[in-house]
Amino acid sequence: MTEQSRFHPWTPIDIRRAAMIWQRDFADHHGESDGPWGAQGEVFATIAHAIGKTVDGVAARFLRFGASFSAGPRGGGPTEQAQADFERRSAARDRQDLTARVFGDPPPGYSALDKRRAGVRP
Repeated sequence: MTEQSRFHPWTPIDIRRAAMIWQRDFADHHGESDGPWGAQGEVFATIAHAIGKTVDGVAARFLRFGASFSAGPRGGGPTEQAQADFERRSAARDRQDLTARVFGDPPPGYSALDKRRAGVRP
């Protein structure tokens, strides 16, 4: 008989506790920076001990979802605004010629000059 998997999904309570500990032990002291060397690892260990996860699991969750440790109510997909912007950029990229694509030029309408002409700040 094979050993049963030890993976236990993150519960909403685990997520809230992890975010609270992160805020209390790291963000309140270091803000959005990476903090001093080893500080994140110490907080990951504190979170792991508090909610019964591995340090690697906590670190992976942090890298995937950020300080909220949560995918959000919609499952972590892109916002409607981000999706609309992606579709506009894709449509503009389709109007781009091969040379512009090869040399990494922005799609038509997305360069700093195009935005300046349109009166939009880049």
